[in-house]
Amino acid sequence: MTALLCVLAVVALVVLGLERNHRRLRDPWPAGSSDVHDRDAGRLEHELHAAAVNAEQVRGSVWVRARRRAVSEAA
Repeated sequence: MTALLCVLAVVALVVLGLERNHRRLRDPWPAGSSDVHDRDAGRLEHELHAAAVNAEQVRGSVWVRARRRAVSEAA
């Protein structure tokens, strides 16, 4: 019987502590508006565009054309 009372007391104290901490949270939602401009998306788009332009430049370079020609002649 004493063990049961001790277990109930511990459970009650845990619930009380969790409830107290939960009540201290004033507003669970972040402050501010939700229509924020995502700068990371713009940066990613710019980097992908730059990588595509760079890939086109590399494909058109003299070294790449010479290498392709050498590979096709060897085959």
